[in-house]
This record gives sequence, structure tokens and C-alpha cells, in this order.
Amino acid sequence: MPRSKVVGLAGSMRRVLTSIGFNRYESNPELIFNCGWDPAKFRQDVRVPDGCRVLNGRLTLNKYEQNRTMANASVPVPDVLRDFRGLSTSDLSRFIIKPYHSHRGIGVRTIEGPHDTIPEGCYVQAKIDKEAEYRAHVAIWMDPPCFSIQKKKPKTRDMEGHVNNAANRLCWNIANGWYMTRLATPENIVEKLSGSRTLTAVADIATRAVQALGHDFGAVDLIRDPNGNYFVLEVNACPGVNTEVSQQIYVDVFSRLLEEPLNGEAVGELETMLDRNEDSQTTEQSRPQPATRQRAHRRSATSRAGNAMEILSRNEELRRRIEEMENRVNIDAVQQENEEMARYLQTLEDIARRM
Repeated sequence: MPRSKVVGLAGSMRRVLTSIGFNRYESNPELIFNCGWDPAKFRQDVRVPDGCRVLNGRLTLNKYEQNRTMANASVPVPDVLRDFRGLSTSDLSRFIIKPYHSHRGIGVRTIEGPHDTIPEGCYVQAKIDKEAEYRAHVAIWMDPPCFSIQKKKPKTRDMEGHVNNAANRLCWNIANGWYMTRLATPENIVEKLSGSRTLTAVADIATRAVQALGHDFGAVDLIRDPNGNYFVLEVNACPGVNTEVSQQIYVDVFSRLLEEPLNGEAVGELETMLDRNEDSQTTEQSRPQPATRQRAHRRSATSRAGNAMEILSRNEELRRRIEEMENRVNIDAVQQENEEMARYLQTLEDIARRM
């Protein structure tokens, strides 16, 4: 197994990676995974030995910059502006204000009128009527790269027990009565994609979004409008991984990186997979991992990760009891919101230290 290191934001995803062999304190790693640090902080705090492969080493976290980069690569995204000066009064209702680094929908709001001002650190994005919202998980070493897809669904009642009006909310999150349901996993993703044009479109656009940003991994949030058009909202570098199902999926996927020592032919094979990130036109014949071999690797990785899953599942009984007492609350979504708030606070602290 290669000497592996994880750096970045504290949270459930980093805990999953450390449980399967990514060491936070490895001094001479052969593989480094960046769990949400921007390039400046990564360069400042991480020493990369010669020959070490870095995953997500050049993250784009600013959402305006993400949008522009993806647009230049022909990934469908909402229109964005630095400000709304020059827009007619009638056009203002078609745009919203968003922070460059927003979490949980904090700071996202409509434009209140021509005399409104854009807060520092915010930009303007076209408001798109949406009929569906998805999160697609992408890792370029997987085949296919999009290995799991979730869809947001509204609860019939909000957290206070009132009839839910979630569909009319600007942000579809737990606070506004939404939760995630899983549509595809690594075990059935190929079958699901072959039987659904919608999931195929979601997976294709999400993969293109991650490739356009130069990331190696990402959880892509995208929406579909009433006309069937898709738009990428953002790519998350450190999503919440909180339920047993989510943890098992991520143990499975990231254990693939630890299958063999990163030397000799193994390095060449991994680099071939990672190079697919820079060439979206790679042919089927050039893919390094056939589907049958991939499934065998996943079964092997899952078996060897048993101890990790035992550790990660110790709180499952407590989670079940909480769900019984608070059956109106989706625990996965609540914890995901908490993770996003932690990342938001971490960003603020980093900004404060640089001032």
C-alpha cells in the first residue's frame, strides 16, 4: 500500500480517508489528497516530495471563478456578473446575489431593487427556475468517473411540523425542507446510466465540470430547468460523508487508490487514469481499468476496509435512535449542513489570518 497523506479541512470526509490508511502526519508520502484547501494554503503548508502524486492539488474554490472556468470549457452554467449596474429594473428579478464562498445558502438572496448594493465578496448570478436538483460524485480514477448520484426531495412538512412550501424556496436545503435521496451507487451506476437519459446527462455534465476545473475529485451540484436544460451550480471539494451508506461508498472508492504500491507499473497506471482529467476525449479502449476488473478491485478494497467500516459504524445504533425520535429530520442532510458551516468558518479564519 502506498504511503498516503490527507490534508485539508477537518470533517467527515477526512475522517473516512484517515480510517482507510491516509495518514495526516506522513512525512514522506507517495500520494497526497487535498481535502478542501485552496492552492495558496496548500503550497504554504504542504511539502510535496519528488515523485509524489497530488490529488486535488489545484482546487478552484471561488464560485465565481468556478463558473467562469466551466463556462470557458462549454460546461452549462448560469450567467454571472460582477455587479448588476447596467441591468434594467425589470431584469433585476432574474438575478440573485451569492457570496464567492457560500455554504448552506448563507448570504444567497434576491436583489431588492436598483438601489440595492452587492456586499463585498459577492457576485450576481442568473436565477433559474428549477424542477430538480442533483449532487453527482466524481472521481477520475473510477470507471465511469461519476460513481454516485443523489437527488434532492422535499419533505411534506417542515422542521416545525407545518405543511412544507419547499419548492418555492430560493435554496433547496435542510433548513428549507429538503433532503438527499440516493439514485445510484458504485455497484449499480453502470446499470442506472444505461437505463436513464436523465442520470446519463447528470453524470456526463458533472464529469465535464470536474475535468474543466482540473480537479481529481468533486461533488457536483447541478439543476434542471422545466425545459430539460442542466446547469452546474458548483463543485464541492469536501462534501459531507456522514451516513453508513455514504461512508461505505467513499471507503470503496478511495480504497481503490491504495490497492497497490505506487511504484513501477502501478505509478504509470495511476497516472494514466489521472491524465483522463486533462483529456475529456479519451477513448474507451485507452481506459486503464475494465469494468470487470474494477468490480473485482472494489470487492477486494471493501473486504480489506472492514476494520475501517467497523470504526465508522460505531455510532450507527445512536443514529437509529435519533431518527426514531426525530423522524421528520433527515440526519444526513443536517450533518451535511454542519460540515458546510465548519468549512465556512474555516474559510473566514483563513481570511482573517491573512489580513
